[in-house]
Amino acid sequence: MEHTPVPVTKREAAAALGPPEGVERVLEQARAHLGKDKVRVKGKAFRYDCSGFVRGMYSALGIDVMSGGGSEDDNGVRLIHHYVETHGQNHSRAVPNAGDIVYFDNTWDKNGNGKLDDPLTHVGLVEEVRADGTVMVIHRANRGIVRDPMNLLRPHELRDEQNHELNAYLRPKGRKEPAGIPHTMAELWAGFGTVEVPRAVSQQGAPGPEIRSYMALDRMLMLAEIPADCGCEE
Repeated sequence: MEHTPVPVTKREAAAALGPPEGVERVLEQARAHLGKDKVRVKGKAFRYDCSGFVRGMYSALGIDVMSGGGSEDDNGVRLIHHYVETHGQNHSRAVPNAGDIVYFDNTWDKNGNGKLDDPLTHVGLVEEVRADGTVMVIHRANRGIVRDPMNLLRPHELRDEQNHELNAYLRPKGRKEPAGIPHTMAELWAGFGTVEVPRAVSQQGAPGPEIRSYMALDRMLMLAEIPADCGCEE
């Protein structure tokens, strides 16, 4: 499955927006988790995988991005995608806002059939967008919580003419895999999601309906058997 970003120029990339009001707190938590082997926010533990990481970071605002419902077999990434459909916007703009959620397909062979038919298998957070269009992503990868580059304007290139990183590998290369398998973050990209932050949360961090919903659903969601995503579980 391929996703085509809305075309942009480098000038538009250079003018990329910062995080919506309040979302800087999400990014502060994400940066603080770089290199860590656990996801814990305000004393609350979250599952140490890619969706658990994103869920934990948004919990800094009292928002549970996995509380939007979905199918019984949905993994954490799909639950987040469902939530943003209702409480924000999933989009394919090549240049996102800082703080946006970023989705990926086919980062591993989830169903084990050897085909590229595994949608929404990985998720991360947009930290910033650089002037050349490179999106810096913080995510829980196989090597831990890390910061990696992704450039949708040059999806098949690892470095530019000045040897600056453009794309990191996200799907490991197999020894006997067929030709045409995507591996870079940009090749596996499946879109972005902008979460709608309630005004009371963005301005004051005051509890509102979203926070109460988060608190009520938290225990149920933490104990639920959510199917594995991103191939990076411990």
